[in-house]
Amino acid sequence: MAEEKYTIAQIPQRPIFLITWGASRHFTPNDDDFIDDVNNALNTFGNPVSLIIDASQFVFTVGRAMENIIQASSRPDAIPQNPYVERIVLVSNNRFVHLMVSRLTKKYDQVDFDLTRTLDEAYALLEI
Repeated sequence: MAEEKYTIAQIPQRPIFLITWGASRHFTPNDDDFIDDVNNALNTFGNPVSLIIDASQFVFTVGRAMENIIQASSRPDAIPQNPYVERIVLVSNNRFVHLMVSRLTKKYDQVDFDLTRTLDEAYALLEI
């Protein structure tokens, strides 16, 4: 059975979506299908939301991480630019990813960003 590249699910009864990146080496956060799927889910929900992006299983090198983060931030349809996104919590235990994201989040001043190392920390932060 093939590993899912990503999943998108709403936390029941909450304006929170959990996005999980799988361990597939055939996926990047810049995939058009991924960006479209997330934006479609948010637009269909139609209300302000918080996102938890669980990248803890995502496999990448430091160079690939930097390239993907920079490319994703420069897209006109980047997830932080969706009008319904108010907060993003990124779950990753990679310190380099934390550093890159903390520097790039200044570009999106309309969205609050948080970085955690575990999904439990993200849930606690959003009081789930």
